[in-house]
Amino acid sequence: MVFFSFRQVKLFLFIAFLGNTFLHMAQSVIRGPYLQSPTDNSIVIKWRTDVNTQSKVSFGTNLNDLSQTVLLTNSTKEHAVLLPNLLPSTVYYYSVGNSTTSFTVPSLKYRFKTNPIPGTAVPTRVWATGDFGKGNTEQVAVKNAYMNHDDSLETDVWIWLGDNVYNDGKDEEYQTKLFELNGFSNVFSWLPFWPSPGNHDYNTVWDQIHF
Repeated sequence: MVFFSFRQVKLFLFIAFLGNTFLHMAQSVIRGPYLQSPTDNSIVIKWRTDVNTQSKVSFGTNLNDLSQTVLLTNSTKEHAVLLPNLLPSTVYYYSVGNSTTSFTVPSLKYRFKTNPIPGTAVPTRVWATGDFGKGNTEQVAVKNAYMNHDDSLETDVWIWLGDNVYNDGKDEEYQTKLFELNGFSNVFSWLPFWPSPGNHDYNTVWDQIHF
């Protein structure tokens, strides 16, 4: 039988406490969450974390009752969770995290609306932007002017027309000029987008293409 002194036990507990604290501090979202591939009965929620961890989305039609969950147990930094079997034309609220921790607090900004059943005629608003990802004040001003327009019809679709970030379409440019840009990035958590690449988005990969 092994005996430990009171001082040793305190030291072990302190080390365990520090390890648990640093672990939770490390697990944070550094991109997103953002919405992709919406349909009338499904959507994909994506985000990036600073360390590898599991992927969990809690969701529901009541902001105070996110009782439905999808958990992926593989450990990754690039999270993509498909939510299936949703109701059409319905607003859902969600939070993202892992099996033990929620990285986002439920609020109105973490929401999405499923598409109507194909063939159903409904009013639809589309926001189309191109040559916009420069990370400057004008980019934020255009977004704010659009979002502050006084109209009861909320935007359903956001189309990117190309040259979405300058100058080279690098991942770090998407990070700093879109996903992290203060005053601009708050649309990603509730508005799905459909990107189309332009020549600037291809700059980085063009030299790697051999014919």
